[in-house]
Amino acid sequence: AKASEYNSDAKRIYELARENLDISREATNQSLKDLGRTKLSIYSKSIKPFITIFEKIKYIDISELNIGSLSTKVAQEMLEMKNISISMEEIAGAGLASISAGALAGLGAYGGVMTFAAASTGTAISSLSGIAATNATLAWFGGGSLAAGGMGMAGGMAVLGGVVAGPVLMVAGMIAAAKAEKARADAYSNYQEAQVAAEAMNAAKKTSDIIGLITNEINDRLIELDSYFKPMVRMLSRVVDKSIDYRSYNESEKNIVRNTVAVALTLKNIMDFSVIDEKGNPMYVIINKSKELEKEAMDLYEKISTI
Repeated sequence: AKASEYNSDAKRIYELARENLDISREATNQSLKDLGRTKLSIYSKSIKPFITIFEKIKYIDISELNIGSLSTKVAQEMLEMKNISISMEEIAGAGLASISAGALAGLGAYGGVMTFAAASTGTAISSLSGIAATNATLAWFGGGSLAAGGMGMAGGMAVLGGVVAGPVLMVAGMIAAAKAEKARADAYSNYQEAQVAAEAMNAAKKTSDIIGLITNEINDRLIELDSYFKPMVRMLSRVVDKSIDYRSYNESEKNIVRNTVAVALTLKNIMDFSVIDEKGNPMYVIINKSKELEKEAMDLYEKISTI
């Protein structure tokens, strides 16, 4: 085969793999940002109102709520929920335009407590941006490049699921040698490098696709759970409007309190899941965990929706 044909094939193989990976990257980055927005919305529009209503109740011992597997450290979880929801509400109030894409993707990728441990909004946002900057995978999703390593999108891809693509292939105009034989040897070497790089990018695309699928599933689950949680908060509000003294509640009213708290904790637990680990690998385990939590929450909703 001619040198020009090898070069043409090399360019086609490389560009196709690069284009497919970039499409996956953009789609997954959008999914991460969508999940970040969902978390922001649930905390500011559902969890925060729930906390406000719940805190009106007097003479209640949280440890005696008896909410099964979720009952350990309830008081601590409630406090964390309150602090995070305050931060989220401030951010939501400031408008989404004030949040960088990397911060939203970071919020989607990582658990709420981890990213919003700080009470101040400014610190919370900067910590999110910091995570996006320090995690290679997240930085790659958000920005398409790794400035720290001096590698662009078409160059050394971010370490994604343990895969690193080869160096940038300067395919066009690569043949400068005068002799046809030397040109063909260079072109063939270029072709092999393109194949190696394409394989690495294809593997990275699979990992990117998986992260996107996990992100979408968690997002859908949270949106559905939130649609059940909101009416539970309204039921709780009616109970509290009637009386703030927990001792005066009948059994069905206590059930409303107990189950609404349990679903709030379930939402928080799912939002605390990280979609990727610190090395950028997808966290498959959260799918089954979130399914189990969703089922528990649905059962709790069913118990009080018939009251």
